[in-house]
Amino acid sequence: MPGVILQSSYADDAVLFMKGYKEKHINPTAILAMNSGFISPSFLEKLGKDGEYVLSREVWALDIGRKKPLVTAVNDLFNKKYGTNMTGNSARSFTGLIVLADAINRASTLEPENIRKALMETKISGEQLIMPWDGVRFDPDTGQNILGKGIIVQVQGGQYRTVWLWELSENPVIWPMPTWSERDVLNKK
Repeated sequence: MPGVILQSSYADDAVLFMKGYKEKHINPTAILAMNSGFISPSFLEKLGKDGEYVLSREVWALDIGRKKPLVTAVNDLFNKKYGTNMTGNSARSFTGLIVLADAINRASTLEPENIRKALMETKISGEQLIMPWDGVRFDPDTGQNILGKGIIVQVQGGQYRTVWLWELSENPVIWPMPTWSERDVLNKK
């Protein structure tokens, strides 16, 4: 059996792979996914308990609000308006809009070059963001945010729980993941 499966799949493929792993009794120590289909809302909707214990890279998770209250405050407003919690995609989009608005305010104009210059001068601290980043500051050569970083989540109890970065996590990683037969016993309790 494989020690760790590293995988990146779209939602339907991720579901099919998980069903195949169960059917063929493939019991790795862990499945570490590169987000995508493994964090899609349909992943857990279609798999239920068979989606448990999967680890995935992610950009954002609601549970970081326990250590970063701004996350919960913004998500509560989002949920009130849209009837659902934010995802990594909506959290990134929200953050992108905040960063752009900040740059436009500092540029004091809608001239593209002035906005670009203001973006490159951006210095936003992590405390001002709902993302798990150290902040926003752009590399002058690449234009990439050099203070951005991802997290690792694990499906625990039907929820994506942050297990790393340690400073944002209150959840121990479940390692190794239970085998399919062990899960059957756990699910009957």
